[in-house]
Amino acid sequence: MLHFVFRVSWILVLLIVFAEVMLYPGVMKQYTGIPSYLFALIYGSVLVVQRIFFHFDPSTALFKYGYFFVGPLIALAAILFTFLEQAQYANYVYSHFGINPSQFFVFYIVFVVLLALNADLAYLRKRSEQVLFTIPIYYFPIILLFYYYPDLHALLKGENQFVEMTQVVLFGTCTYYSYRLFRLSVQTTDRRKYIVPFIYLSMTLVLFLITAEEISWGQRLLEIEAPASITKDNLQDELNIHNNKYVFQYVYFAYGLVSSYAAFFWMVPRYIPSIRRFLRKYNLSQFVIPWYLMLYFILNLLYVLVRKIHQYTPLKAETFVQETLMKGHGTVWQWEEYSELLLAIGLFLFLFRMYQSKQLLKQG
Repeated sequence: MLHFVFRVSWILVLLIVFAEVMLYPGVMKQYTGIPSYLFALIYGSVLVVQRIFFHFDPSTALFKYGYFFVGPLIALAAILFTFLEQAQYANYVYSHFGINPSQFFVFYIVFVVLLALNADLAYLRKRSEQVLFTIPIYYFPIILLFYYYPDLHALLKGENQFVEMTQVVLFGTCTYYSYRLFRLSVQTTDRRKYIVPFIYLSMTLVLFLITAEEISWGQRLLEIEAPASITKDNLQDELNIHNNKYVFQYVYFAYGLVSSYAAFFWMVPRYIPSIRRFLRKYNLSQFVIPWYLMLYFILNLLYVLVRKIHQYTPLKAETFVQETLMKGHGTVWQWEEYSELLLAIGLFLFLFRMYQSKQLLKQG
């Protein structure tokens, strides 16, 4: 009976919040005296109490369809509605589809929070690959903060703020795991296959360089003044290499190359047997990033492609890319930190899972 009550309550709460998407903001408060989000807050609070103190198990079926089907559709729809609105005119989406894009984004946030509170952890652990594949879809709408919550967006992606410092932590952790994998490969790899330790060592050095570059080698954190001989050619007057005006043009090429490899190379050994045999012969299959991590690199690849299209292709003001993604140095430039963070998460998951599997092999 309790499961049934919570299933019905979840659906009712979402319908109440969705009413403001289809009608207008504040409609529930006008007719009931209670804001729609208060219904969601009360339901969420009760559910938290039930799970902590009464060990209430959520509905697996409801969570499964919500997480793997309904949630991704809502996430992608939130992005589509916002971009349509930007590409056309104000109230275009509402006049054609009866949907308020800004309220739909709020509905998406409420849906994700309630979904998380209803999470069936046992079910998720059994389907880790599918779960990891789906997570980036829920992450993609973060780019919409630029439209609806510009102050929060500016706070998150500013210098030395949450997004950038999380990147630093993730890249630093990736450096650690890459080094540990290098040590393990030296101990266990056939001496004739020296290429494996070499790749891990190269990855460690590159990841260390990226980590140090992200914080300008500690310049901003330690408030060090960079020498004029360095800052004169630096686009941001910082103590780093990647913002050097002679190097900067190659940074996005490198991003695009890494993102393309990570997102799509897994298809090559899967469908070309000769490549698959070659990778197995030299123990290189471990460096193929699996299919379920591909979406962690898609946003960065899309960002690089749109940036390069804008840089090298003359665009008319009325084109979709120019109006929707550029807005005169607007939207697409706001993706950069978010796309780099998602890329860092993808690399972390790849190296962490690789290290775990190597440790299990070593112990077993």
